[in-house]
Amino acid sequence: MAFVDETSFYNRIVLSHLLPASLWEHLPHFLQTWLRNYLAGNLLYFISGFLWCFYIYYLKLNVYLPQDAIPTRKAMLLQIHVAVKAMPCYTLLPTVSEYMIESGWTRCYSSIGELSWFLYFVSIATYLVLVEFGIYWMHRELHDIKPLYKHLHATHHIYNKQNTLSPFAGLAFHPVDGILQAVPHVIALFIVPIHFTTHLGLLFMEAIWTANIHDCIHGNIWPVMGAGYHTIHHTTYKHNYGHYTIWMDWMFGSLKDPLLEDFVDETTFYNRIVLSHLLPANLWEPLPRFLQTWLRSYLTGNLFYFISAFLWCFYIYYLKRNVYIPEDSIPTRKAMIQQIHVAVKGMPWYTLFPTVSEYMIERGWTKCYSTLDQFNWFLCFAYIVLYLVIVEFGMYWVHKGLHDIKFLYKHLHATHHMYNKQNTLSPFAGFASHPLDGILQAAPHVIALFIVPVHLITHMSLLFLGGMWTTCIHDCIHGNIWPIMGAGYHTIHHTTYKHNYGQYTICMDWMFGTLEVPSVAEDNGLDQKANLWEPLPHFLQTWLRNYLAGNLLYFISGFLWCFYIYYLKLNVYIPKDSIPTRKAMILQIHVAMKAMPWYTLLPTVSEYMIERGLAFHPLDGILQAVPHVIALFIVPIHLITHLSLLFLEGIWTASIHDCIHGNIWPIMGAGYHTIHHTTYKHNYGHYTIWMDWMFGTLKVPLAEDDNEKAK
Repeated sequence: MAFVDETSFYNRIVLSHLLPASLWEHLPHFLQTWLRNYLAGNLLYFISGFLWCFYIYYLKLNVYLPQDAIPTRKAMLLQIHVAVKAMPCYTLLPTVSEYMIESGWTRCYSSIGELSWFLYFVSIATYLVLVEFGIYWMHRELHDIKPLYKHLHATHHIYNKQNTLSPFAGLAFHPVDGILQAVPHVIALFIVPIHFTTHLGLLFMEAIWTANIHDCIHGNIWPVMGAGYHTIHHTTYKHNYGHYTIWMDWMFGSLKDPLLEDFVDETTFYNRIVLSHLLPANLWEPLPRFLQTWLRSYLTGNLFYFISAFLWCFYIYYLKRNVYIPEDSIPTRKAMIQQIHVAVKGMPWYTLFPTVSEYMIERGWTKCYSTLDQFNWFLCFAYIVLYLVIVEFGMYWVHKGLHDIKFLYKHLHATHHMYNKQNTLSPFAGFASHPLDGILQAAPHVIALFIVPVHLITHMSLLFLGGMWTTCIHDCIHGNIWPIMGAGYHTIHHTTYKHNYGQYTICMDWMFGTLEVPSVAEDNGLDQKANLWEPLPHFLQTWLRNYLAGNLLYFISGFLWCFYIYYLKLNVYIPKDSIPTRKAMILQIHVAMKAMPWYTLLPTVSEYMIERGLAFHPLDGILQAVPHVIALFIVPIHLITHLSLLFLEGIWTASIHDCIHGNIWPIMGAGYHTIHHTTYKHNYGHYTIWMDWMFGTLKVPLAEDDNEKAK
């Protein structure tokens, strides 16, 4: 009865606003429901289709699609004609599903309170998986079974070119075809408990979704089955049958990525370049492409290993004999030959890993991209940094696990740790590992591909540069370039077995407490620099560190941000006549430099109090940073987290003074802070607008100051 009341309520809401009561009130409940679905379906189809066409073909003309790729008015009217003829049949399906729900034949429920919120979301996820699976196979069979394709699905596939596909093609089906593809929504009702209104919402969202995937604009949001994938389906007829995601096509081998051909062409090109210079054509051209890729990786891996290690050994052991390493610490020829022997045995397995990663990239399973024009340069570099952070984090924990799990150490990692003294370590030891050990330590490079968009060449280069890096960190020469995990740190790892697990930097070891720094005695360069600060008291050392770090943060963040918004993005964020003069910026730098010794006194004092557990009344000049210190007495906080947040102030304050309103609610962006500088009585908050909103001092930029931009 609850379902009948609910559907009656929906009927009344929709029909009373669209038709006179005399036309629908006397109809049976089933016909009222069908009429409501029919009218709602038409409204959704026309509104979503018209608005989307207006946006991409008129407002954004030549932005998303070139003018010659826009479908003709005749093609769109034909699509509308087909859809309107079929609409009475399409909307019969949700009407029948509601009848079955009202009769209690399904597992639908009317109130979310009948399940917990957790189970509600789990049931939605399960429902969508079943729907995706059902639509995939229904769609695929409509292609594979020839009579079904000829008499039903071919109606939709007359639109098979970019300039014939439009959002209106989303519902331009034979009526039975449209019903068959929506049937999984109804079948799922008998399997999964689903909220009634949620089911109706998802069923009608189809109209909006189908409009979206026929607009020929590839959004490239993994794993969404966007229009780029669906356009391929309309042109090849045998790929990308999925509906919401690419998972079913990936699982059942029918996926074709819009960028896939770029990857295949690119890897084929690299195979040809390398192999044609190293081997006769008759040795590699008959091989399958996967084997060609592996052979290319194997040969280049060996070249990298031998050339980089040999040149490095020649330089430090012969040309610079007794300069970097005393003669009695140079590893013996026997030790180096043994390392080469182990590395050469493992090389076929090491190079299998990049080959598999390229295979996954070609299949579209990763977030790799092949052309730099998919992102701006800023995002490209940001993604590379994020990729390297993930790789560093992963390699640290894999390496630590290879030590902490005794079984793995005994059977895998011990092969590499045979070389545990300075006179047994050489650049050739970099690859002298058990094959599985080497693969495990390189795995984070591939895992990162599924998390971060990264350019194919960048990934391949970083993977092979890892080979050169491993030769470098086994030469026993401590470069002392902070925060790089140089050979000085790695030599300690080989002698203590429990420190310095990181690969490229010392950051992970520092964060997780496994860092051991090479002693001053081991590094004369460090000793020469140390005499400037080591005699100072601990408090002054801390202040000096904060002062130098504060200046670096201030200048680097300020300079990079100014370079980006005033030079690279000139006239994009701020018109040229609004850019502050050089004189104004130099004056700001002058004021900041004079105050920097005092600013950095506060974190020094806060560290002093943390070390001694003392309370201290802060100075007037640093009042705005005082809450960071007061919070230490109230909330338990990690020391490094506190210091990081305190120094991130430097970057944040640079950001909120650039006059660019990011408009990311509820962040107190530069738009709000610019108002503070002009009115003096609004927007006192720091990170968010919540306090100003609560205490009545909020003034929104878009409310008055940016009226024209808002329009």
